[in-house]
Amino acid sequence: MAVESADQPPIGAVVVALADQPLIGTQAVARLIAAYRVGATVAVAAYDGRPRNPVLLAREHWPEVIAMATGDQGARPFLRARPGLVTLVECADTGSPDDIDIPADLERAAGRLTT
Repeated sequence: MAVESADQPPIGAVVVALADQPLIGTQAVARLIAAYRVGATVAVAAYDGRPRNPVLLAREHWPEVIAMATGDQGARPFLRARPGLVTLVECADTGSPDDIDIPADLERAAGRLTT
């Protein structure tokens, strides 16, 4: 898991983004960091109110996230088990959380970049 390799002080938090979501805007990451700076310890990008990626996790939660992570679920079990910790950060105006899994997805994403 990504947080295991980041466990070097003075890193206080990590932002986990997925490689198959290239339309996530850099401003989404900036908004999560801004939420962290004002006290959020778990910040999740939301798109039209729906939680998606990226996700910011403060160091204090890493042991629990790692313990709960299985397979390709990443932090999802932790986020579902601890909803009271989650600060949703609206990011719909910064990009799109669409996954690129098949060639048709890539074509659709490319079309969004040129419009």
